[in-house]
Amino acid sequence: LRLAERRRSNITEELLNQISKVTIRYITGVANVVLILSIINSIGLSIIGLEYAIMLGIISALFAFIPYFGSAIGGILPFTFALLTENSPQYALIVAIFYIIVMIIDHNIITPNIVGRNVRLNPFIVIISIIGGGLVWGIPGMVVIVPLIAIFKIVCDKIDSLKVFGFLLGVEGTEKHSISFTKI
Repeated sequence: LRLAERRRSNITEELLNQISKVTIRYITGVANVVLILSIINSIGLSIIGLEYAIMLGIISALFAFIPYFGSAIGGILPFTFALLTENSPQYALIVAIFYIIVMIIDHNIITPNIVGRNVRLNPFIVIISIIGGGLVWGIPGMVVIVPLIAIFKIVCDKIDSLKVFGFLLGVEGTEKHSISFTKI
C-alpha cells in the first residue's frame, strides 16, 4: 500500500483483498480435493486388498496438491508397492486401472468443480502453467504456479490496459464445455 500512490490506494487495497481471498479459496479447494481423494483411494485400495491401504491412499492423495499431474504421481507409490509386495502382478494391474479411473473422475469432475470454481482460470492456461512451472522450478513450481496465475489474472482484471490478458486467462466461454455435477 505504501508503494501505491494515494489516488490508487483504494484499487491497491481492493487488489490485495481479492488476492488474499483467491489464495485462501485455492488452498481450501485443494485441501478438500485431497480429503475426498484420500477417502476414495483408501476405500478403493482396501477393496482391492492391498496392505496399508489407508496409509497409501492418504499419501497418494497428498500429491493432489500438484494440480492435474499429482494424481498420476501419487498413483505410482501404490502401484509400485503392489508390484513389489503382492504375489501376483495382477494386483499392480488392478491398482493401475483403479488410479486411472480415479484420475479421470478427479480431473473431469472433482477438481474442476471444487478448485476451478474458486480460482476461475481457463483449464488450458492452468495445464500450460503447471508444465511451465514444473520446467522452471520443479515440483514446488507446479504447486505454486496456479495461485500465482490467479493473482496475475486478478491484477489484469483491474488494470484497463491488461484486461485482454485477464479475459484470456479466465473461464469466460469455457463453462458450456465443462463437466459439472448438475450436467451429470
